[in-house]
Amino acid sequence: SIPTSKAIVLGLFYGVTGAARVGITVGLLAALFHLPLVDAAGAFGLSIAWGWLGVGLFLGATVVLAPIAEELLFRGVLLPWLTGWMRPSWSIGFSAFVFALGHVYYGIGAVLIAFYGVVLGWARLRTGKLAAPIILHALLNATTAASLLAVSSH
Repeated sequence: SIPTSKAIVLGLFYGVTGAARVGITVGLLAALFHLPLVDAAGAFGLSIAWGWLGVGLFLGATVVLAPIAEELLFRGVLLPWLTGWMRPSWSIGFSAFVFALGHVYYGIGAVLIAFYGVVLGWARLRTGKLAAPIILHALLNATTAASLLAVSSH
């Protein structure tokens, strides 16, 4: 078991470095095989044009509620249940796959979500707690939302 703070730092490192590689691979696959690829902007359409209330509600839902709810379900219930009858690496992979299925609206981009599920599952098993995956998930969603808002303001 490692401290939550160390898991968050390592998770950010793994998430950023791995996401770049997975993102490039997904982009290439989408281009080569004409697979549907929907980015977060296409999936949610977040824009500053929503006004402060709309943006605030979106941020509350995606940066606070979704990470808590999804981590309770996928890393709080599913992952421990799976580790009860399969190897931890397999349980992380399977729970990440199920997590990605919940994000199929991203098209082939759900592969990137599966990768994030692996990082979040690793953080859960390494710390034995849900704090690290919840914080990592919130940071990921906050970064995505900030990027969408930055792009929509130009």
